[in-house]
Formats: sequence, C-alpha cells, structure tokens
Amino acid sequence: MYCPNCGTELPDNSAFCANCGAKLGPGSNAPVYPAPPYPGQPYGVNVPPQKNEIISLLLAFFFPGLGHIYVGKFARGIIFLVSYFGLSAVEIILIWNAIGDMLMAGDPNVMLNFTGDVAIVTSIISLVTFIIWIVNLVDVYQQTKKYNDAIRTTGKAPW
Repeated sequence: MYCPNCGTELPDNSAFCANCGAKLGPGSNAPVYPAPPYPGQPYGVNVPPQKNEIISLLLAFFFPGLGHIYVGKFARGIIFLVSYFGLSAVEIILIWNAIGDMLMAGDPNVMLNFTGDVAIVTSIISLVTFIIWIVNLVDVYQQTKKYNDAIRTTGKAPW
C-alpha cells in the first residue's frame, strides 16, 4: 500500500501515513491522474512520416498495388499488381484472338458462336478484375489508416 499524498510505501493496515500524516483507508480520497493517451517520444528519435491516405488511394485507383507499395506492404502490392494486370492481359489476348478469328472466319454462324463464348469468358474475367480493383482500394485505405495509427501511438512503422 502506498500513501496517496506522498507515495511512501506503508503496511497494508495503516490508518495514517508515517511520513506525512495523511489519513489512509477506505475514506481517503486518492488523487486520480489520467493516463497519457500514448507514451511520449524521447528527443532525438526519428519518427517516420505518416502516409497520405489520398495519395495511397490515387495510386491504387490508377495502378492497383502501388498504393500498398507506397504504404510499405510490398508483397501485397506486388500480388495486386500481378493479379490485376495479369488478368487484364489475358482478357486483352482473348479479345484480340476473337477479333482475329472473326476476321478469318467465312461463316457468320461460326463467328457468332465463337464470340459468344469469348464474351462469357471475358465478362467473367472483367468481373473478377473489377472485384480485385475494389478490394485493392478498400484494403489500401485500411492499411494506410493502420500505418498512421501505429506511427501516432508508437512512433515507429508497424511493418
């Protein structure tokens, strides 16, 4: 047990402080000091700068994955880059092949049947690519907020 007035260590059954004479026990009101919101940083410590959420969103909007790289999530950024642009490349190749096959085919029925199959496949790939893009935007915003919160509370990058 400690004296709430002077901080001297006392036996548990003490009624008064031996050092300052303050009354102890259930009726004594110890001052309550609020805890600081986060520990202060010592002088001379280099705190990394916070990342701008708008910049990370703009990078992710135009080039999925670059926002993650900006925040420091390199592996996640590369995964988004490769998956988005890889699927886009597959889609472009399918469309170019379909255009070439349509130009080479003489029978209109073959052209319509082939383009219908390609349209279904490219529509599915487009939907998956769009979902990757949306997930990328949401995730980069959350990661940027998490990074900035860690900088504010601990003074160092979380990853």
